[in-house]
Amino acid sequence: MHDEEELLESMVTATEESFSLCLEKAGKENILGFSICSDDSGVVFSPRVATKSGMDNFKDYGTEFDFLYNPDNWDKEENTPKLDDLHSSINALYEECEDYDNDDNWHAEYRNRIYQLAVRTMEKLNKKGLFSSEYYLSVWVSDSDIPFTKATSWSKRLNAPEVHLSFVEWLDARAD
Repeated sequence: MHDEEELLESMVTATEESFSLCLEKAGKENILGFSICSDDSGVVFSPRVATKSGMDNFKDYGTEFDFLYNPDNWDKEENTPKLDDLHSSINALYEECEDYDNDDNWHAEYRNRIYQLAVRTMEKLNKKGLFSSEYYLSVWVSDSDIPFTKATSWSKRLNAPEVHLSFVEWLDARAD
């Protein structure tokens, strides 16, 4: 079985490198948020960054909150060799966990592990000082009901209370 702490450190290193490249290219003053995005399979691991220019380009499609709180709309991603290595490790873990014949819950348990590691990655990067309190931080699962069930607790762990409450209000409005 993969060492979870080793995988976490790989996630932190690869994500930090990707976010740092985005910061360098977009400029710190243009950044609005940072997210790790996945999908319902839990195999995708994609650091993304929201920028003010991305929000300006999005205005014809929705509100600024629709842009800020939905990383599917975000405009910056930087792939790196460390991210490629990380994707290989995540795929190997998926194959290790895969057990259709003996365990009906294997996939839910696998996804939960990956999503929790993504949240811990963001927490570690926050503690390292990569983010300032003005940024929105997120772990987001595209094309899934998971954002509605877990995203609020993840947001609470990652953001200042007022940012978290704004996110919850936006999410609740989407559920109506």
